[in-house]
Amino acid sequence: MAWGYRAVLIALAVVELGLGLLLIKSTFSVYDACFVEPCYEGAGWSELWKMSTGASLSALFSASVVAGHALVALFVAPRDSLGDALWVLGFFMGMTFLISLLSLEQSLAFGSHWLLIENLLKIDPSNPTFFESGRHMVVDAS
Repeated sequence: MAWGYRAVLIALAVVELGLGLLLIKSTFSVYDACFVEPCYEGAGWSELWKMSTGASLSALFSASVVAGHALVALFVAPRDSLGDALWVLGFFMGMTFLISLLSLEQSLAFGSHWLLIENLLKIDPSNPTFFESGRHMVVDAS
C-alpha cells in the first residue's frame, strides 16, 4: 500500500508535466499572434484582430504553475521518509483540483479566442470590416 498512491501520484505528475510543457510551448507559439494577414495596425479594438498580451501572459503563468506542481510532485512523491502521510496525498489532491480549475479557466479563455476566429471566418471577405488603411485583411485560421 505504501507505493500504491505514490505510483499514482508519479504517473499523474509525469502526465501533468507533459501537458504543462505542451501548454508553455503552445502559449509561446500564439503570443501576440495576429488573427488576420496583414496584421491590423489602426486605432481601435486590437483584441478583435490579435491575441492579447494579457491573455498570453495569463496562459504562460498558468502553464508554469501546472509544470511547477508536477515537478514538486515528482520530487516529493517518491520519498520514503514521508511514510503513509495522508496530508501529502490530501495536499496534492487539493492542489491538483485547484490547478484543474485554473486549466479549465484557461481552456475557456482560449476557446473564446477560437470562437472569435471562427466567427471572423463566417464573415464575407469582401465585408468592409476587413479593410483598414487601404489594405484588405484576410483571416489567418492556421
